[in-house]
Amino acid sequence: SNKSLQTLNASAEQLAAGLPASPGIDNIYDMNLSVGGPVMKDRVWFFASYRRWAANPRMPMLHDGKLGPAGTQLVDRNLNTSTGVRFTAQVTPRNKVTAYYDSVPRIEYYNNVAPERRPEATGVAKPKLSYVAQVKWTSPISNTLLAEAGWSGNFRGYRGKFQPETRNASEYPPYGDIAKFEVLTNTFYNNITNEWYNPFWKHQSMASLSYVTGAHALKGGVQYGKGWSFSEGTSNGDILQRYRGGVPFSVDALATPLYWRSEIDMDMGVFLQDTWTIKRLTMNPGVRIDKFVGSVPAQSMPAGRFLPARSFAPIENLPNWTDVSLRFGAAYDLFGNGRTA
Repeated sequence: SNKSLQTLNASAEQLAAGLPASPGIDNIYDMNLSVGGPVMKDRVWFFASYRRWAANPRMPMLHDGKLGPAGTQLVDRNLNTSTGVRFTAQVTPRNKVTAYYDSVPRIEYYNNVAPERRPEATGVAKPKLSYVAQVKWTSPISNTLLAEAGWSGNFRGYRGKFQPETRNASEYPPYGDIAKFEVLTNTFYNNITNEWYNPFWKHQSMASLSYVTGAHALKGGVQYGKGWSFSEGTSNGDILQRYRGGVPFSVDALATPLYWRSEIDMDMGVFLQDTWTIKRLTMNPGVRIDKFVGSVPAQSMPAGRFLPARSFAPIENLPNWTDVSLRFGAAYDLFGNGRTA
């Protein structure tokens, strides 16, 4: 789809009152491709897919000549892709293994764009790495016993950079292009406040055992995960300059460069649940115990324009939670025909 299939959604009065341009959709597209089949007859199969999509809106603002031709409307461009592959292996008649990987990057060419931000006061957000991975084993040990175990991991690592036209300290001494804010029009311009990188990683393992008969289904298992996240930020000049009517009057002194990290030391759950049918009555009792422990490791930050180098001691058990959850449900078949409960 493109802008030819939509009407103007801004009135003449709004445009006359100062709305620079009518918002809308520049283009929307979604493309998919998939293929699958056997790798080894009756033993190993694969499925692969690729998807590419975007929704690029036209913003109610115009380029001023810094990032695009002056007077042209800003299009908030983005790009999303997903590249996935899955393998399934019937190792033995009673043992099946599946493995899955999906790379899911997203690019935003005008990250944080808004009417109160000039185009050069947005960033370019690109992933360094972004994926989901999973492995699972399933085995019906007997006609009544089912065993399952698996692992999954999720990583997201996006980096926000200055626009390519932004000048650094060597190109425009002493600090490069500084972020600025005009208070009368509530507008950020000249540059974004900081570049950033905010990755996180979480992996989870699980195992469960199910005992199923005609009137009884008992299941127990454990889930255990760990992970971390950190954030870093740098800024040109370590300040945000504030202007009133084009005249500078104050600055925000920033504590950049910044770096901090937090850890998930334990994210564990142990559960036991049952489904028990006695004639017309079906009961669903269950219990779950959760344990979550986090921490902040020892970390250091280099000196900036306004602050010296600093270091921080580790903090353990931040937080340290234990929860016990009980559950009970029941259903009764009123007439014994499975239609009213």
